[in-house]
Amino acid sequence: MGNADGIAVEGGQKSGICLTFDDWFLRGWYGARDLFNQYDAKVTFFVGKPDAIKEKGWAKLRDLQSDGHEIGCHTMTHARQTKFLSEHSFQDYITKEIVPALKIMRENGMKVTSFAYPYFKYRPQLTGLLLDHFTMVREAGEQAIPVHAIYPAKGNVNVNVMGYLDRTGADLPVSYYEERFSLLSKYGGFGVFCGHALGPDQPKYARMTCSYDDLEEVLALARKHGLSMRPMRTIGFPKWGFRRALA
Repeated sequence: MGNADGIAVEGGQKSGICLTFDDWFLRGWYGARDLFNQYDAKVTFFVGKPDAIKEKGWAKLRDLQSDGHEIGCHTMTHARQTKFLSEHSFQDYITKEIVPALKIMRENGMKVTSFAYPYFKYRPQLTGLLLDHFTMVREAGEQAIPVHAIYPAKGNVNVNVMGYLDRTGADLPVSYYEERFSLLSKYGGFGVFCGHALGPDQPKYARMTCSYDDLEEVLALARKHGLSMRPMRTIGFPKWGFRRALA
């Protein structure tokens, strides 16, 4: 599908959600493959600390990418940005956290075009530099007023989070998702959601977990509301379209 300017857009529905999962929980993500396929959900996995991933992990990520999911960048070391920038420059952040991460990811077959800030800490000046390397950036965490985090179906450069997916660990009720999905159905547009680990609880990350049963309930509710489930890159610009828009 495309628009009048010739910018290709994946998917045709005007209302939907972009489910994103952060960090390095590869086993749990991989275990959700059948569930994502069952609900025709294509999601984005933002991978951090790529230098710690072994070949078996890269094989899992390549399988997920082949399924139609997006693999995005979540920095080289998952450094706390405030501390990092108290000692280094914005350009140092790119040199130390972005360039080496992209190199490793691309050497292992990842087609990376999106970025998510760790800990939802962002700087507008840094986003400008990041857009030399990515077509889309996820910035802040959950917005206090959910309707403020509804985005057009295409043409976005930076987005904030509408809601969280750590449903099991954070004890989020169905009504939390019902409210947000109803807004998307009513007004149209896309909402970006963020989670972390999937599957059985991991004691170290207990609050950052969504069980497969809870995930399925979220996916089923999205389907009930007629929401498509697409990777984050699909609501942005293709790289050439983004550059042309800035010209």
